Amino acid sequence: MSQQTELPYTAERDQAFAFLRQEAESTDGWEEFGNERGVKMEKKYFSGDNSSALPLVRGRGIVNGLTPRQFLALVIYPGARKFWDERLEEGHTMERYTVTELKFHSVQKGVRFLVSPREIVGRQGRETKDDGTIEMAQTSIDDGSSAPYGQVRATLTLGGWVMRPHQDGVDVTYMVKVNPNGSIPTAIANRIVADIPKCIFKASDVRSQRGFPPYPSDDLRSSIVTEELDYPAKKFILTITAKGGDVFDMFYDADIMYPGDSAVVSAAGATVTKDGSGKVKIEIGQELDGKQIQITVEP
Repeated sequence: MSQQTELPYTAERDQAFAFLRQEAESTDGWEEFGNERGVKMEKKYFSGDNSSALPLVRGRGIVNGLTPRQFLALVIYPGARKFWDERLEEGHTMERYTVTELKFHSVQKGVRFLVSPREIVGRQGRETKDDGTIEMAQTSIDDGSSAPYGQVRATLTLGGWVMRPHQDGVDVTYMVKVNPNGSIPTAIANRIVADIPKCIFKASDVRSQRGFPPYPSDDLRSSIVTEELDYPAKKFILTITAKGGDVFDMFYDADIMYPGDSAVVSAAGATVTKDGSGKVKIEIGQELDGKQIQITVEP
């Protein structure tokens, strides 16, 4: 039984995780269509799909020099994703349930005169296993809303990541199953399919150029309000509703994003202790309980 049973859209979330785990290592029905820069590119068709659905697409490859949690930081923030996912127009958290569970909205760019922008309202969850493997799954939900004028609501069966520790870094599997719910020229649909697995090495390239974004440890007990990343400015702002007595860590890239461990970390009213290796401890006093504060990481 899911540990998230008290949270909204649990059934949809759990179904997405079941599909992710079913297909992450499966060989049944998969067709390899390429291998680029060490990323194996595969697709799988389902007989029940309608004519507008794209196949399930899977990319698998090794990203050197990162831990699963560091790679995840490149994935979860729209401010970082825009640099490796050229189709992302906009994304944001609609409701935050826990550190790892949320409701989101995203918009994918259209193609002028040919394809309308696609938007998705969905549920996202994340789990970390004892061996350090991180699984993250996104899926569409029906919250009673409609797509804005000029956009089409797509159906995301799965946008899923599996990030396993590897001797050289992280072993990444990325899978997407989406129905655009409307006509898309075959050439554009084929390009979308081909580009999905490439996101693995494109995200790795962004890290090499910019570093991985800062992130809080998952033992954070305060409530996250917003997470804002300005990648070009190397500025990250975590806004929380503080829980008195909370103690957690903030991690950042002390080699590329903040070379020489040059990051400046501030947390209004809280105690900040820097260890000099890309990590700071944040200690929140009881006097801050219930107050909204910002933790900022910048050059």
